[in-house]
Amino acid sequence: MGIVSRHQLPKWMLSDFPAIYRTMKGSCLEDGNPDAMGVGLPDMDEEYAKGARAAMSDYMACMRAIKDNQKARTILTDAAAVVTEVSELVTGKRAWPRSCGHLSEP
Repeated sequence: MGIVSRHQLPKWMLSDFPAIYRTMKGSCLEDGNPDAMGVGLPDMDEEYAKGARAAMSDYMACMRAIKDNQKARTILTDAAAVVTEVSELVTGKRAWPRSCGHLSEP
C-alpha cells in the first residue's frame, strides 16, 4: 500500500467520501496550504501552551495534596529553578538549547 501523506488524505476523502470531506472542511481544517486541499496542521505553539497550562494545574493539585512541608519546599525549590531558567530563555538572557535536529551541525 505504501505511505500516505497528509496531502493525499484530503484528495482521497474528497473522491471517496465527499460528505465526510465537506464536514472536515467545516471543522476549522481549511487553513492548510493549497496542496493539502484544506487540511491544516495545528498551531503547535498553542498546543504546547495548552500542555504547559495543564502541567501547571497538575502541579498545583499535587502541591496541595502533599502533607510534608519539607517535601513541598524541596519541590518548590525545583519549580523555582525551572521558572528562572524559562524566564532567562524567554527574555533572551540565555540562549535556547539546540534541538536534536541540529546535532549534525558543527
